Amino acid sequence: NCKHFVLGCCWLVEMMWHGKIHQLLSLSSSCWNVGSKGGCCFRLLLFFVFLSLLSIQSQVTLANNTGCNTDSPVRLKENAGSFSSSDGDGTSCAWETQTSQTVSLYVKDLRFGNLMPTSPTPLFQVVEANNPNRIIFSASKDHEFLHPIVYKGNIRILITPSANVSFSAIYHSGSCVGTVTVPSDTGVITDGSDETGNVEGYLSCNWVIQGNSENVTGVLVTFDRLQTTQYYSSYIQVSVKGATNGITYFSRASSSSSLPSYIEVQDSAATISLKTSQSSGSVSTKGFQLQFYTLYEGVACPPYA
Repeated sequence: NCKHFVLGCCWLVEMMWHGKIHQLLSLSSSCWNVGSKGGCCFRLLLFFVFLSLLSIQSQVTLANNTGCNTDSPVRLKENAGSFSSSDGDGTSCAWETQTSQTVSLYVKDLRFGNLMPTSPTPLFQVVEANNPNRIIFSASKDHEFLHPIVYKGNIRILITPSANVSFSAIYHSGSCVGTVTVPSDTGVITDGSDETGNVEGYLSCNWVIQGNSENVTGVLVTFDRLQTTQYYSSYIQVSVKGATNGITYFSRASSSSSLPSYIEVQDSAATISLKTSQSSGSVSTKGFQLQFYTLYEGVACPPYA
């Protein structure tokens, strides 16, 4: 009957979600030959496969928030995205995250244009969204890359009037997408998660740590929080590798929340990777937060390393 037919197709979709494609192909071939209901079931299965592919595509595409609002902030509603200002026309602009988890903000190519001597001091500011008087970060000069800004709560990014500012930025909150280069000697990196929320779905994210000091010989990584997950063919994996020598210094895809001791990457740069299987919509993780320190001549190791 109709109830059993729908339940059967839901079971097929559940198997597809957990990555059991080889069984699906066998079952769908049999399903095609059992009459009109079987043919309908097979077509429904193909429809769900198509929807799943669309879902994966939407999850791995970084939302691009272009434009500048002068009356109200641009609402950054996605869990991960990019935004920028390139006009440098002296207008006042703002962007505001609207997510439920800790926000990690990466800003690069911050430039202040030429101003008249009588113009007010230009500012690029990051403030608390619900309390704009609480300033998290402020800059009035050029920066190739800002120190990663990690804040537990929504933030507003402001360009003051006549600032004539250009920049590009990526943020993660509850998700992460793509590759971010972090040219800093020390800092904090998260995958967009925090201790009160999860990240899930198909994720493929990388952070390349490149110290801005000369003669960097290594990178120390210490995890403050790390949860990896495995459920049948689904997994969420975190790896630490040398960015130039390709050596893997740490990798885990099993279900665990234990913290490794400090990891020393003996390379001039390090890559932190978060990967999931394409069937990982069935699993989630509290993710990770880490601190990193580059090693170079004259620098001392962190006290707890």
